[in-house]
Amino acid sequence: MVEKKLIFNAPHGMLHAVYGDAGKDTPLIVMLNGNNGFYNFGMFPYLRQKLAEAGISSLAFNYTHSGIIGDSDFFDDLESMKRNSVSLRVADTAYILDQI
Repeated sequence: MVEKKLIFNAPHGMLHAVYGDAGKDTPLIVMLNGNNGFYNFGMFPYLRQKLAEAGISSLAFNYTHSGIIGDSDFFDDLESMKRNSVSLRVADTAYILDQI
């Protein structure tokens, strides 16, 4: 699997994403990590690898107000995280889906 780091300039901030490319014309799963998760958290890297082995591409992203900066494994942006809301996560998800 080839993983590509992507950055989107979304309406509410920067969306950092990782695209797991399983090859041309493969299905794509968009992975939503929930409120206090991020694309490098827990099972997400393992799941991306297993999906690629099964011939499925994946796109995982950190929400604009997740508190994660770039590829960090820590919640470093607590001010942003404090302003997080369900409506922001829905807007980020809609934006990502529109981009792909």
